[in-house]
Amino acid sequence: MKKRNEMKKETEVKKVDGLGNVDQIREIIFGSQMRELDQRFSQMEAALSTLKQETAAQLRELKSAMQSEIGNGIELLETKLRNLSNLSKEEREALREELLRTDKRMTLAISSLAEENDTKLSLMKKEQQAQNDRLKEDLNELRRSVLDELNRNLAAMEDSKVSRDNMAEVLLDMAMRLKGEGLGIALESTEEK
Repeated sequence: MKKRNEMKKETEVKKVDGLGNVDQIREIIFGSQMRELDQRFSQMEAALSTLKQETAAQLRELKSAMQSEIGNGIELLETKLRNLSNLSKEEREALREELLRTDKRMTLAISSLAEENDTKLSLMKKEQQAQNDRLKEDLNELRRSVLDELNRNLAAMEDSKVSRDNMAEVLLDMAMRLKGEGLGIALESTEEK
């Protein structure tokens, strides 16, 4: 009977040793959350980069269109000025002022669009930071709850002076529960042997 108990303990120790080390347990506990966080961060960075590129492209297109329109307007006004060289000095000055006003309106429109895009980009960055903060808080809460559970189990084990084998079983059972599998199946198979 004593020999059988010793063989049973050796089999259990081998199975627990075979299931992995602390890094593997950490991967079981936190691996999926860390991968999910990394994936979310990557998606947010990609979306932010895409928006930034699209905004820059729109600004370049708008600037090009505005410059072209301003250039066309200037050419048209210069042509009119040449054609109307016999106009009075006051009329020519009015045309120049109109040209300057048109240039100022176009410059203000470009500046306004740039400010609007900067505001949108700033809001997206704030939203991303807020989401990053929420994800970090969720991860910290998960860590706290796991540590609390470990501390409760360790306190319970200290009170009952549990052996190292029992402590290993408890930690392994907790890791398997977090992963979504029960340890009961593994222990039943070892008890049958």
